[in-house]
Amino acid sequence: MFGSRLKMLREEKGLKQKDLAKIIGISDRTIGMYEQGRREPDFETLIKIADHFGVTTDYLLGRTDNPRGMIVSNKENEKFNQYLPEELRKGDVQIEIEKEPHESLQLSEEELKFLAKEFYKEFITRGGFEYVEKLKKESQTKKD
Repeated sequence: MFGSRLKMLREEKGLKQKDLAKIIGISDRTIGMYEQGRREPDFETLIKIADHFGVTTDYLLGRTDNPRGMIVSNKENEKFNQYLPEELRKGDVQIEIEKEPHESLQLSEEELKFLAKEFYKEFITRGGFEYVEKLKKESQTKKD
């Protein structure tokens, strides 16, 4: 699963194995082995790959088909949003979390608070609203 997803993401970005290898800081042979399923990345490399493509490590590993989020119920999504800092709750930015009524995580209040805190840290790390605008532009370009 990891190898095929890595190859798909790399090709979607129009990157050659050697290009991605240079970005991640590993050899192009290693990328080839990952894609063939003959080798697996260490945690640090997995995180670098996920960050580069803007997907979760769970998506890369095949634990979810949702590249950028988690599955929660509408009720959990509302609670999650209430724990976010005010600056993320106002404005035109909507946090989209895939919803599948038959598959809910059944998160506790503490887990929702923790996720909101971790989401916010990740949001800031990736560049905040500038990153969101970049994603919007990339998404619009793909639609056109």
